[in-house]
Amino acid sequence: MIRVDHREFAGGALMAIIGCAFAIASVRGLEIGTAFRMGPGYFPVVLGSLLSVLGLSQMAAAARLRSASVAPIPWRGVFFTCLGPVLFGMTVRGLGLAPALTLATVAAAVASPEVGARRLVLTVTGITLFCLLVFYVGLDLPIVLIGPWLGEY
Repeated sequence: MIRVDHREFAGGALMAIIGCAFAIASVRGLEIGTAFRMGPGYFPVVLGSLLSVLGLSQMAAAARLRSASVAPIPWRGVFFTCLGPVLFGMTVRGLGLAPALTLATVAAAVASPEVGARRLVLTVTGITLFCLLVFYVGLDLPIVLIGPWLGEY
């Protein structure tokens, strides 16, 4: 008897739908070009197609699983992992790159209930410094380090 893991199946379906939507939107609205002369729609079509194939393969794998138990959804992890990028996007212009990165990293780090205070500080410090080195120093992005909400630098 085939038992379907509904969470895995739904996740695969969501990936396939999103991938198809991006591929279709790119085909309709952008020039695709060729592999040697890529247009602006080439990369989104390829990535959307790959995401759709991965989603379909996940759906097929979910239909073959024989597991009857389904783990509960870790809502804390889902909430805080989604909150990190949202906080970054909402605060990067006002707070600046360094505080927005710190805030987003804290939000993502507390998604795991196993993260203690020491690990939180090390994670936030390490990721923030790494991102500052890559994006502010290495890539020289035109973004303020400390934004106008904190006295622009």
